[in-house]
Amino acid sequence: MMERSAGVWTVAGALAVSLTLAMVAAQATWATPNPTPQPATFGTALGLQETFEYVGSSKCKKCHLPQFKSWEKTTMGNTFDVLRPGERVDAKLDAGLDPDEDYTADPACLECHSVGYGESSGFKSLEATPDLAGTGCESCHGPGSAYIADNVMGNKNKNHSFDEVFAKGVLFPVPEETCLKCHNERSPFTADLDPKYEWVYSRETLDEQTHRHLQMKYDHGPLPAGTLFQESQ
Repeated sequence: MMERSAGVWTVAGALAVSLTLAMVAAQATWATPNPTPQPATFGTALGLQETFEYVGSSKCKKCHLPQFKSWEKTTMGNTFDVLRPGERVDAKLDAGLDPDEDYTADPACLECHSVGYGESSGFKSLEATPDLAGTGCESCHGPGSAYIADNVMGNKNKNHSFDEVFAKGVLFPVPEETCLKCHNERSPFTADLDPKYEWVYSRETLDEQTHRHLQMKYDHGPLPAGTLFQESQ
């Protein structure tokens, strides 16, 4: 009788230990926080997908007017015009393109000469989405519907942190990988055609071709050491 009882208690003890270990493991899993969402994933702390939509560069100028005016005069600010017939005739001839052809509806061109082409809130046509024509702010910094909100990057939160806007999808500093989506061998205008088309990821290049990166009026906290625009806060 005692031997049988001992066996029962041995089995019961093993089951109790297994159950305890399972509960500890479960608690550890529940206690582990979700990873901090990265801008590229557009996720939220709950693991849900937040929909970020393109809003157009004109929405950015209310807070970044000097940068906007600088962008308007750059190559990036006028890339849509390059697609029109009769524009950049010599450059197109050098690249084997027909300078008399209208490329403003060519999907292969619009991928880089408009904002968000092919996405639900992106460029459709010059008539339907004129503010998304050309290589706009959101081509580099990501769709802005969430991060331009007044309580994120607006007048109600002037001293917002970089972490706040990163969580809403903004890309800053813009990584080189973003530039290389268009500055690559798929472009008709590469360094093989002319050395002047060589893309160099540098502060000087981005200041010249995208917009001037000026000191920000409000403090948003430090950027990671070694970034191109560490002092632009």
